[in-house]
Amino acid sequence: MTRPTLKPLAAAVVVGAAVVVPAACFFAPHPLATRASTTTSTATGIAFFTAHSEVLDCGTKTVVDSTSHTVIGVVLRVRDGRLEARTGTAALRAGEQLEPALARALDVSALAHVEQLETRVLPDGAVATAYLGLVSGDTSLGDDWREVDAASQHRDLVAAARTRLRAKLSYTNVGFALAPATFTISELREIYVAALGHDVSATNLQRVLVRRRVLERVEGHRPSGAAGGRPAALFRFAADRLEVTDEFAALRPPHRP
Repeated sequence: MTRPTLKPLAAAVVVGAAVVVPAACFFAPHPLATRASTTTSTATGIAFFTAHSEVLDCGTKTVVDSTSHTVIGVVLRVRDGRLEARTGTAALRAGEQLEPALARALDVSALAHVEQLETRVLPDGAVATAYLGLVSGDTSLGDDWREVDAASQHRDLVAAARTRLRAKLSYTNVGFALAPATFTISELREIYVAALGHDVSATNLQRVLVRRRVLERVEGHRPSGAAGGRPAALFRFAADRLEVTDEFAALRPPHRP
């Protein structure tokens, strides 16, 4: 008796309340998206891309040669105690790679850190690959900055960028990309508070980052302000490239009874 042949399905199968997605529906990311941080900005010497891709590709609409593919850069900074965002877009040209398109969307050489954020299908059916960029508060990149919660363009991507930043502040040294070259612990705390969206103890922040060897003391002090007090010690980040410092750490809001 001839045994029936089982053929792979091309769509998800619903079994009860569960959705089973066949393995044939999953594709490896495009090689351009999995490229590690080997390209370096010749202008600044920083890693051009400093993290592995987290793009999910499934189906013909998510490959790099899609008929309509847009690159969107979401840049975040902290200025005057607020987390601000600006975006830039560029349509992928025929045969163009993602990196040159991003460079047309934003001044990548001005970014202290950049990494791929995600790929998604936009409401109009176009495919968009988004990148997260970080700069210090004194970096301009134009005048069209908006507070993150007030961002009008690509609001979902801005929210995703903020979520990524908050997560990485917990277990990496990514704060270097938001901070000036030197700073006091109080000034660094203001950056973390704005980025995380909750209060942070300056004492605890210093203890954690010094213990992880993320910060190092530099010579000099910040003069006392109008309120007086002792001059504040100056610090800097020990590295200006992304490093995982505690993979299991999480910065949480302070406990309130």
